Amino acid sequence: MTDSIRARLDRALRATHSIERELGGGGMARVFVATERALGRQVVIKTLPDEGWSASAAQRFHREILTAAQLQHANIVPVLTAGDAEGMPYFTMPLIDGATLRERIARGRVPLSEAIGILRDVARALHAAHARNVVHRDIKPENILLSAGAALVSDFGVAKALSVATQGPDASATMTAIGVSVGTPAYMSPEQVAADPSLDHRTDIYAWGVVAYELLAGQRPFAELSGTALMKAQMGTMPPALSTQAPTVPAALAALVMRCLAKEPTQRPQSAAELLAILDLPSGETQATRGRSAPVRLLAGAVAAAIVVAGSWWFVTRGNAAASESTIAVAPFRVGGLAPEARYLREGLGDIIVPQLQTLPEISAAGMRVMLDRWQRIGGDAEADLEDAEASRAAIAAGAGRLILGDVVGTRERLTVNARLIRTRDGRELARARVDGSADSAFALATRLVTTLLSISDGATRDRLQSVLSANPDAIAPYLVGEQFYRRGRYSEAGESFLAAYNADTTFAIAALRIGLTNGWSLANPIPGPWGRRAWTHRARLSGADSLLLLAEVGETYPRPMHIRERIRSLAALAERSNSAEVWYAYADYLIHIGESVDEPNVYQRALRGFAEAERIDSSFTPALEHQAHIYLVLGDSVNARRAHARQARQDSTGDFFMVNDFTLQVDLGSLDDQMRAIERLARSRTPEDVVYAAMFSHVAFAGRGARMDITDSALHVLERTVRGQLSSLNARAVREIYWNSGRPSGASAYPIADGDTWGHVETVLAAVIWQADTAMARSSARALDAWTRRGATTDPDPLVAAAQFALAQRALAAGDTADVERRQRAIRSAGAAATQPWLANTHRTLDAAIGAQLAVARRSPTARAAVETLDSLLLDTPNLERRGVRTTGNMVLASLWERLGESQLAIRAANRRDGQSGYSMYHAERLRIVARSARALGQADVERAALQEFVDMRGVAEPALQPEVERFRARLAELNAQAAR
Repeated sequence: MTDSIRARLDRALRATHSIERELGGGGMARVFVATERALGRQVVIKTLPDEGWSASAAQRFHREILTAAQLQHANIVPVLTAGDAEGMPYFTMPLIDGATLRERIARGRVPLSEAIGILRDVARALHAAHARNVVHRDIKPENILLSAGAALVSDFGVAKALSVATQGPDASATMTAIGVSVGTPAYMSPEQVAADPSLDHRTDIYAWGVVAYELLAGQRPFAELSGTALMKAQMGTMPPALSTQAPTVPAALAALVMRCLAKEPTQRPQSAAELLAILDLPSGETQATRGRSAPVRLLAGAVAAAIVVAGSWWFVTRGNAAASESTIAVAPFRVGGLAPEARYLREGLGDIIVPQLQTLPEISAAGMRVMLDRWQRIGGDAEADLEDAEASRAAIAAGAGRLILGDVVGTRERLTVNARLIRTRDGRELARARVDGSADSAFALATRLVTTLLSISDGATRDRLQSVLSANPDAIAPYLVGEQFYRRGRYSEAGESFLAAYNADTTFAIAALRIGLTNGWSLANPIPGPWGRRAWTHRARLSGADSLLLLAEVGETYPRPMHIRERIRSLAALAERSNSAEVWYAYADYLIHIGESVDEPNVYQRALRGFAEAERIDSSFTPALEHQAHIYLVLGDSVNARRAHARQARQDSTGDFFMVNDFTLQVDLGSLDDQMRAIERLARSRTPEDVVYAAMFSHVAFAGRGARMDITDSALHVLERTVRGQLSSLNARAVREIYWNSGRPSGASAYPIADGDTWGHVETVLAAVIWQADTAMARSSARALDAWTRRGATTDPDPLVAAAQFALAQRALAAGDTADVERRQRAIRSAGAAATQPWLANTHRTLDAAIGAQLAVARRSPTARAAVETLDSLLLDTPNLERRGVRTTGNMVLASLWERLGESQLAIRAANRRDGQSGYSMYHAERLRIVARSARALGQADVERAALQEFVDMRGVAEPALQPEVERFRARLAELNAQAAR
């Protein structure tokens, strides 16, 4: 059967459009993709099919669509044309390459930063439309399109046009009769449900609130209702407070959304400008002045200054606001040597660049119309070419702290664009770029220009630019977004953006490398994949410092692994060669996390030098500041700790680790009240993982200066009250370690092991032996591991299986069941022989050696010392033992063996080999026991006293069964203190 609707469109539009396919309609229309013949571009044609349309109704519809067509804004999909095909109304819009917000929601949870960016873009669109008295009336996820990092609102004015067209005595069809739903019930305001003819722009504010609620809470208000029940709820029922449905949403934003959902229009925000005022706080408004939860800017990557939208009077009147460097203006480009028809590039390049800037976090763009207004006021003519100082004045008047100045030269066929990014307050040049291409490639030239200017001003080298600019164009924008987040220490958001860039271009080596780097910072959910290998595969696209950064990440001998001390030397040499902040950072970070585990001397001092060198090379590279404050604290230098923290705050106080650092400073230097407030702030404004980190730091990070159980317990209390059920397996294990270290195994049992968390079972079994935590939980884990290893796992080379066998062997050894110990040792040895990858075989060989040494010492074998020395050598020189905690557990076993052999000094050295973050390690309680006993044997009273003091501080809250040991240690400490006083 012939499709009469398509046939009518074909006949009516044959001269101008070639219809290609149907996209599928919504409740309002049928939608076709067509090519506009004159310009060769793809467009969308929407038809409003109904035989009952009258001529006057079609005229009224056309008149309203013409009003909507006047909207020109970066976040609005414009109406291009409108007409009727044999009495059937239609209109055309650009074909947007992207998904609807509904499709994005269907893919899974939308991260907070992404959600706020979308809401900000929709609010911008509403503000621009309302300024021209255009009301949408059907804001919903289906009408919000996501493309190139921005949100665009489609179908502006269509609902109003339909409503007007179907009113009047000559209207022969009702809205229901023509199959059109003006507004969508789930997003309708009360006045829209009531068909109030006087409804105004505030109905869009309500719908924006519904969309915001859905994005932030995971479901829209009244999602369980439909039909009449839904209509009644929209009219008179408030949904549950957003703060209760999404407690991690900043309080100011949650309150704003609930105001938007007010039933009375007068109680809602009265304009979209009020929405933007919350979403985009001015740069001078800090955490101190608005409270930790209020600045949505800190969590969303929103801009730090007012964003200027073209044609918007509200923004024009704010033109004298203080200029912020997060806001960039684009000056009219000087044009020379071009055919007259290319003069449009004077303003046209800015019209292309401004929307690109607006898609980037931490950047706001002054609208071109606002900039031209300021330009004309200063120069007397919009066509005037101003000197740099006057151009800066115009930009400052538009609220911009940075300015792009440029010129275009060329011919009809070829263009060259030169541009500079300058700081308006002093005229300092921040970056310079030159791009050239065909005369019809203005968009591509503008993209390359923005990429180059922002990358150079952000510290990228020219050789990296070649890699970025050679990428698939669809990969460039998300890569730039990722760089903005990464350099400011916001690693989760950075990883998501880099993943989008990689998905757009799977040969984009720097994007793959960046994902690997951000995974190293992830507190909960790293992005799975062999990112080092993927970057290595396409390493030909890297050059200069990025090539060295790849070697720093995977090792110079890749794919052959390097042992730790070899890699530390390699990283130091790479850093000296590179003059790269990132490579210096990689060296210092590896050293601080791993160096102590292999007896590297002066780890903190050397790492501090590496971080300082990274900061010297590039002071805007926030990761270089992440560790400095804490290292200074460990070294006892509180003055420089405060200074380093202040420098980090000046760079960006929104980074993943900034507030954790802020908390640790309070733990070490602040009053008890300051500490309590710090942990409460942390819990309110950050993720569960941050609270876990805070608890860990306050618990054992300040080795030798006493564990702060009062603050640790405050952190744990906050954790239990707010986010315990949201913890990942990794962080649940971290909390259990805190309880085991402090002698409270029942507290650990409150964090049960998740299904599939085999390492959680391994650690719990080891806790029974090493932490003195033989609880029902440990016995249950032992049974689970035993059953798991018996299911054909005796020759499985997976190191997790070997770790499980080792844990059960430790339990059997403590029980004196040597036959079971030997059986499990044979299983580890057999699996190691079957391993095909070196690092797998290394893991098995080391665990086998640990059990062998334990058996030899227990049996007083004449080869016992040789067996322990072999284990010592393996732990020092074998690559990749960090996996599954082999090196950490192995060093603790080694320390206990040296102590049993009477080698007290070697026992202390092995106990002090710690993996981890500046002093944090597993098995902290056992480490302190071994150090105290060995120091006593050596007559080292000061070392013994420090270990005893920390143990007593940490285990003073131990459960009754473990208190006798604490009392013995406390008595010995009193004896040593009395001796020291004499």
